[in-house]
Amino acid sequence: MLMKLSTIAAIILASSTTVAAFPSCVQSETLAPVISSFDAEVVPDQYFVVFKEGSRAWEYSSWIRELHESDLSARGILHESFDGFEGGIRHVYDMGPFQGLAGRFSPEVLEQIRRHPE
Repeated sequence: MLMKLSTIAAIILASSTTVAAFPSCVQSETLAPVISSFDAEVVPDQYFVVFKEGSRAWEYSSWIRELHESDLSARGILHESFDGFEGGIRHVYDMGPFQGLAGRFSPEVLEQIRRHPE
């Protein structure tokens, strides 16, 4: 487990360094940015959500789960999957100052997450 967490931490640090060196950013005045490396392999509808310093990921995970479930219900999807893959939160990262989560979200849910001030 510790090896897995250290591997994840190393990947996150490496990708954040790459993002800083080669940023590709989609941003507006009211939405949090979507940042990716130019040469990153894009996995459709899957995201790392990183919260502002001082935020706690677990505080927002319930809200994001509710957004996801409401979105599925509004689209008439009874089972928690779309395009054959499980959606919603896959992992919550509570690693000291690094607070975030990984998951698969529809564009509508992602937009609501991006609008949140944290």
